[in-house]
Amino acid sequence: MNALPSIVVRNIIDSSSRLIRSIDPMIPSRHPFALTLILVLILPSSAHAETITASALFQAYEQNEIVAEDSYNGRRIGIDGRVAGLKQAIMGAPIVLLDAGAPNQWISCHFPQKAQAEIAKLQIGDPVSFSCRIKYRMGNTIHASACSLK
Repeated sequence: MNALPSIVVRNIIDSSSRLIRSIDPMIPSRHPFALTLILVLILPSSAHAETITASALFQAYEQNEIVAEDSYNGRRIGIDGRVAGLKQAIMGAPIVLLDAGAPNQWISCHFPQKAQAEIAKLQIGDPVSFSCRIKYRMGNTIHASACSLK
């Protein structure tokens, strides 16, 4: 839960409390079990819903890396962008570099080995949409893992 911005978590908790009261006004709005149950049901869909462009993601890290890390690191998000390069990891898993808006700025999207055939069809300059878990930023590259084509 700490990967989500605190305002998002606060809104989810407030919405959950209202939902619990609407189901049964006798359940206290701060009942931990009911609130936990609602959070378990809501968080998976909320945490995956966001889509951002590769350049906007990189810009967020440029503007305030602390806030960007708090907002994105460890989260699965949708990333839209253009293919800037295609590589292979040491063990052969495919990596797609997305153009992040400036020379030598990329989102490095790491895919599982089983995605090799799909990734091999991509060309530099192709528009793509991926779902990835943001890992970290190192220099001019933001690394994302467990990626899949959307």
